[in-house]
Amino acid sequence: MYAYGSIREALRLIWRLEGVRGLTCGLLPTLLRDAPFSGLYLMMYTWTKQAVDPDWIQSSATTAPYVRFSCGILAGFGASILTQPADVIKTKMQLFPHKFQTIPPAIVYVYQVCDN
Repeated sequence: MYAYGSIREALRLIWRLEGVRGLTCGLLPTLLRDAPFSGLYLMMYTWTKQAVDPDWIQSSATTAPYVRFSCGILAGFGASILTQPADVIKTKMQLFPHKFQTIPPAIVYVYQVCDN
């Protein structure tokens, strides 16, 4: 969709054509997604570690990293599923800043596309 030669070129062009708004579009939906994601991830990671036999995590140096890694994967998967709708809205706002200048039109568009 965009054919920038480098990040520097992209920043210059966006700044020249759209100003600060072009560089910050999608910021609110990003924050609305990232803050809950982090909280959900931490909560789910703690829950999954508590659900595992403590001996697996503490007693064996060979299994502990794999158990923690698996808990992290499960927590990340769960948090991603719950925050994915906000990610879709953020992406639409960032890709089409002239079409979606606020969150409600992006939500309506995504709902209409998914409903069809």
